[in-house]
Amino acid sequence: MSECKLLMCLTLLVAAGGCAGSTAATAARVVSPADLQLRIGESAAVEAREGILAIRFEAVLVDSRCPKGEACVWEGDAVVRVALRSDAGAETTRDLHTFSKGPAAADHEGWNILLVALDPQPVTGRTIPREAYVAMLRVAYGATDTGGMPSQ
Repeated sequence: MSECKLLMCLTLLVAAGGCAGSTAATAARVVSPADLQLRIGESAAVEAREGILAIRFEAVLVDSRCPKGEACVWEGDAVVRVALRSDAGAETTRDLHTFSKGPAAADHEGWNILLVALDPQPVTGRTIPREAYVAMLRVAYGATDTGGMPSQ
């Protein structure tokens, strides 16, 4: 009976370890410059010769963009919060805007982060569920790595 319990415990430990490994593997690891598509709560690690930047899509703080198919007086704005941590420093957050006159880009310890787009577009009378948001980001290290990305 004790051999059976030991075998069962080992099986559960191996299964739990496999699950824990798959959770940690959800963070993508890519090379700079990188185009990322992240849902809220997802993260990625971007590598450059100078180090690694971990980026996590934390939230959509505001979404007042003009709904699809509507004629609006102004384009509206959505504010995306990302958490950033480089090899060299502590975690910090940056707010990126979709508004053409707002700061869509941010710098962090030599890294450039640009909000390219936020999907889905609003539709009149419908609320966008938190889990439906996808941020398209371009992340690069230094001025020579930006791929034409503006730096602010």
